[in-house]
Amino acid sequence: MSKLKSPIGCALLSALCFGAFLVVAMAIKKEEDPYLAEVAIPGSTDRLRLLSTTDGPLKYHWNPPRFANFFPKPGRVYVPPIQVNLDGLDRMSNQPGHTFLFRTVNSSGKYTNPNQTMAGFEFIESTGYVFRRFGFADFPHWGVYAMTRSCLPRRDKELTIRIKPDWNKPGFTEMKIPNPVYKENIQDWQPEPLPVTKTVETLTARLEAIRYHGSSQGAGYIYCQIRGESPTPEWTNGAFHTTFEDATGNQGQELSPFEPAWKVVARAYRNWATPFPSELVTSRVKIPILGPGKVQALDHELTVAGQTFKLRCVAGPGVTKETPSGFTAQMNEKPPTDGQHQFTTTSFQHTNGQELCFISSAHPITWIETQPPKDHEQVIVQLVSPDGTITPCQMSSSQSSQRYLIIPELKAPSPDVQEIELQIAISRPRIVEFVVAPPEEARTYWKSQATSTEESPP
Repeated sequence: MSKLKSPIGCALLSALCFGAFLVVAMAIKKEEDPYLAEVAIPGSTDRLRLLSTTDGPLKYHWNPPRFANFFPKPGRVYVPPIQVNLDGLDRMSNQPGHTFLFRTVNSSGKYTNPNQTMAGFEFIESTGYVFRRFGFADFPHWGVYAMTRSCLPRRDKELTIRIKPDWNKPGFTEMKIPNPVYKENIQDWQPEPLPVTKTVETLTARLEAIRYHGSSQGAGYIYCQIRGESPTPEWTNGAFHTTFEDATGNQGQELSPFEPAWKVVARAYRNWATPFPSELVTSRVKIPILGPGKVQALDHELTVAGQTFKLRCVAGPGVTKETPSGFTAQMNEKPPTDGQHQFTTTSFQHTNGQELCFISSAHPITWIETQPPKDHEQVIVQLVSPDGTITPCQMSSSQSSQRYLIIPELKAPSPDVQEIELQIAISRPRIVEFVVAPPEEARTYWKSQATSTEESPP
């Protein structure tokens, strides 16, 4: 075997070897992500970093440094890949919000999984009001915490984030950053004196009172007393669902009581017992009513107002399980006591990358899959008796990362009825807006909370 004697060849070989060494070394010593702020975690040598804040959705896909897990170092643990995909909606209010991404590092600044799960992330207004008291992260996994909030202190130039690492241990820490949602020159709203009356088409709504009930375990509860009147039966005895907004852009149930005014957005829904417009009701389909532990697959699709509903199966009382090959059912081990109503429960599991669903009910049910309702619409599943009587179903809904389920309970008009017609209606709300002063008891409550904080940051 000949030896390489050329000086140029030796130099090239040395350069290639050195280049390969640099590539491997840089891959192993890849720096962690840049970050905006960092605080110590009480009772730990770890630290928590705020990696980013963004308005709306978040996609954070992180892989460990190349070769890092192939060349372990003493005391260094395996670091898994991390994928965070948030849609930019607040899980509590279902409104668009601002998204925060945190990550834990050890004393050497390397990503790590802490011994405890971060128990709460709160955003503190300079008035003392706490947005999302004891709020959990939407994504908590391996030292990574991401969350979207639609209500934040937008009048403060500096944002205070209070972090409680562990429910079972005292102490919290605070992180202060330039406020990414700060707003200048906010045009304040002027509240209307109560009671106040508004009319939309044939519906008249009267907001008589707004009250606040404080809670040591959360932000409290806001109650609006609204009375609706209408000369038409479909809007008589209807239901109101309320959401709240303020002049800074917050939307949800957690507005600061120190704002000059709140906007009460009241959505009125028609009386379910009255006929719906034909353009908002599907065609009818006949389905069987099954006994305990029975299941039958369906292949029906109903469409209305641009939304499609897939009827997957019907089942009797018991547990209905989805498998890769179809559906199975079994009776409940302990049937409910006569006259006792039990709510239907839904759970999801993943097997070999496939999502499977399990439904437990004390009543016959239909399994329906569709898209989540939009624009605050409501989906009403109705049963049509042989005599033409239309009855809304008691129903539940459940959502996973992959699909949205509606599970109506089937109630036959008499024990001898083994088949019944089903239809689906869309209820579109009428919107009435009021601008009112926040309840005084809310301001009093939060003033007392600001002066009696139980814990102090270290």
